[in-house]
Amino acid sequence: MLSLGRFLLLVAAFPFMLGCDQDPFGLSERTVKGDYRLMRWEDGVTYYLVGGPHIDNGGGAIDGTVIRLGWDQQRILVERYANYRGDRDGFMVIDVQLQTIRGPLSAQEVATKADLSRIKLMLPKEAWEVLGR
Repeated sequence: MLSLGRFLLLVAAFPFMLGCDQDPFGLSERTVKGDYRLMRWEDGVTYYLVGGPHIDNGGGAIDGTVIRLGWDQQRILVERYANYRGDRDGFMVIDVQLQTIRGPLSAQEVATKADLSRIKLMLPKEAWEVLGR
């Protein structure tokens, strides 16, 4: 017979037995729009945008870390720091319905597009809090 203490120990250890790169309870991700989720890395300060049909090469859907992001009914606007230093940093525009990504765009290009310039950008930590409500 399994004692209560051993049972509780097994329950507490279960996530660690699965491996550090897995999140069986979904505690490190919050849905932004559609299939796209903001993922908080284990350091607590690095964020990725994951999901959609895009191939993830270690940088999520945008091949980089999130600097700022915002969204409206149909788009997610993400300022990224590219993983590969041969790629440009800048703004990525995701059409959630079509699941397409454009970019990187410069801040000036975003400012000249009325539909994008209306999207309120926030730091990923702020977005994390907003998405958790």
